[in-house]
Amino acid sequence: MKFNNNSYIKSTLLSSLIIILSVTNCYSQFDFETFKLNKIIDETSGLELINSKLITHNDSGGMPRIFVFENFNKNNFNLKIFNINNAINNDWEDMCSDNDFLYIADTGNNFGNRKNLKIYKTNKNFKLVDSISISYNSQYNFDSNYSNEYDAEAIVSFGSNLLLFSKNRKNETCNIYKIPKNKKKVLLNPVDAINFGSLITGADYNPEIGLLVMSGYSKNLEKQFLYFVPNFKIPIAEDKVFKIKLPYENVQFESVKIVSNNEIIMTSENESSGSPFIIKIHINSGLFNENGSFILDKK
Repeated sequence: MKFNNNSYIKSTLLSSLIIILSVTNCYSQFDFETFKLNKIIDETSGLELINSKLITHNDSGGMPRIFVFENFNKNNFNLKIFNINNAINNDWEDMCSDNDFLYIADTGNNFGNRKNLKIYKTNKNFKLVDSISISYNSQYNFDSNYSNEYDAEAIVSFGSNLLLFSKNRKNETCNIYKIPKNKKKVLLNPVDAINFGSLITGADYNPEIGLLVMSGYSKNLEKQFLYFVPNFKIPIAEDKVFKIKLPYENVQFESVKIVSNNEIIMTSENESSGSPFIIKIHINSGLFNENGSFILDKK
């Protein structure tokens, strides 16, 4: 089992608490550490690691730019900003990468009325090289409707494809769409659908260990969740999904990134009452044992 174990976060853990994964079972202990972000990143909505540097972006009509943390600790973020020339940030919601490219999902569609959904493709120096236009095969009505099934805020790289996860306010069933990376235009049909019990807002997939993680929250924002899917494949078996309720209320976790066997990072938007922030989640015993078996469900 291999991990890209980055060393850009060096800090003391602030708190420790027990997390409940289900109503009846108490699982492994997690430690949480919070870092405030500069308010210029007020709607952080995507996370990735490029050349061991943490990157994010804003959503919902922000500038088409990437924020890069070359150093990351409480006292020194060493933030750099890169503009993505010839791109438009209508509603950037997530990002992912493979060996060659960064993919930015301009797929936010709160009211189900967008006809210009696309995924931007850049090189690792954040230069735009291509884009993929997408549309939903089942959508015929583009009238404004907040309770729609055509919003999507989570994307991962999965082999030669991208997987897009819907934020379905219509019935909370997350539709999963496959997008070939080499296409210029894709008509989307779901390849799977699963009810996670919340609205999915971010995702990350680590192909070295076959682990998918997702962030989500309840419709009223009162509850925030983190999901683990080991040995991820399509279709997803519901009994293989492990759900953690996070110890935060009334925030919007919009992105998630696997850093190592013992560390996951998430970001939350500014909710008009404070600064946006990053949390580092330390899994004390790790997610996988030495044999590569997922052990979080056995604590």
